[in-house]
Amino acid sequence: MGIVRNSDYDAIIGIGVQYPDSGHDISCKVTWVGVGPHKHNAPPGHRASLVTFDGFALFDSAGPTAPPALHPTRLPRSIILYEGRVGYEEAYNEAIQIIGWVQKGELRTMIPLNSDRRTPLNRCKS
Repeated sequence: MGIVRNSDYDAIIGIGVQYPDSGHDISCKVTWVGVGPHKHNAPPGHRASLVTFDGFALFDSAGPTAPPALHPTRLPRSIILYEGRVGYEEAYNEAIQIIGWVQKGELRTMIPLNSDRRTPLNRCKS
């Protein structure tokens, strides 16, 4: 996220790049979602604040395919979407829908319970 961490936002959606490193099946997938950011002073040597979230969902390669309006080929690398942003209305609406799924528990992540077990994964339909 780099310097984007210091921007104002209510939620963040991480989407895998179109051509990820070999062995990482994250191309155009929702890899993580953070809702309700809290910024903390950057430790020495860091260029931006540290961020924690009220809600965080990590999907990595198990994430659903992102809607076409949010694919990396259609958006700048780090873009802040907001209601009324000209040219990005569809992307904004898709982002709001994904954030809503996470908040309602309709899109879940695998969370380690202990070294042997993980919770089941529910996939959303894109």
